[in-house]
Amino acid sequence: MPRQYKEIIYSTLLGTLLGIVGVFLMGFITAIAIPEAFFESIENTQLLLAAINVVSQFFGFGVIAIAIGTIIGRLSKKWLLNSVVCYLAFLLYLSVGTALIYGGEISSPYVGFTSYDFLSILLVPACLLMATLLSARKL
Repeated sequence: MPRQYKEIIYSTLLGTLLGIVGVFLMGFITAIAIPEAFFESIENTQLLLAAINVVSQFFGFGVIAIAIGTIIGRLSKKWLLNSVVCYLAFLLYLSVGTALIYGGEISSPYVGFTSYDFLSILLVPACLLMATLLSARKL
């Protein structure tokens, strides 16, 4: 089997692993209680909820995406292709895999996001691509 196919296979597996571990961690991260007084001190609650969403997405998915991006950047010569394949496998797991494992409907992973959640949509691909770019041996 050519090396290029092996790299695509392991980046697909790493993207699926990113989804599995990230969804598992998000279950613990979203269970953290935030005091009501914290919400009362801020006037724009939608902006506050978006900030909390970005922080929880970073701790749930971003840190793992940085680690996986470093692995992809170090092990592959076509790091951009492999990081895009990894992200696509991640999206496939979020839309189809979670529906099969946890039950429910197959849907887009970005359904229900508001205009304030724009940063959390870009967080995973930004962390993945930046870590891959910074750890790549040759540009």
